[in-house]
Amino acid sequence: MYLDLTSIKNDKNVILEFSEKVSLKKLGEEFANYHAPEPFLINGTVKNTENGYFLKGIISGNIASQCSLCLKDIDYPIRFTVERIYKTAFDEESFPLIDFKINLDELVYEEVVLNLPIKPVCQEMCLGLCPVCGQNLNERDCECYKDDIDVRLLPLMKLLEKQKGV
Repeated sequence: MYLDLTSIKNDKNVILEFSEKVSLKKLGEEFANYHAPEPFLINGTVKNTENGYFLKGIISGNIASQCSLCLKDIDYPIRFTVERIYKTAFDEESFPLIDFKINLDELVYEEVVLNLPIKPVCQEMCLGLCPVCGQNLNERDCECYKDDIDVRLLPLMKLLEKQKGV
């Protein structure tokens, strides 16, 4: 989906308001842990300035995923502000403006991907799964791994037991 800026290209300091829905079907293909069940909403303004076309907007929507620790299905709400400058003469500090159109699909895709967590979790203190039996430790405890002590830590365990006995 493209946002056409031809209506403001000759008038400086004119503001174009927009509100569009952008579907990111391909997000689920390239990022196996994420998919977007509904389109994202982007609304904002574009202003024709001396330095180019200044876009300021808000992107909002939901991402569905799985907790990276316990594999529980989670919905991850996304809402953030985006600011970009577009120029017909592309440079390092701006984004290219081709035929006075802004590609909203590309903009939303880039911003959503950059704002996704690397490892989504269902809650900040998620305990994950038991490495032995696979029990979700957020739901209930298991007795599988509590006696499994790293041999390098045995001297520390003996010292702690001595201190408890004193």
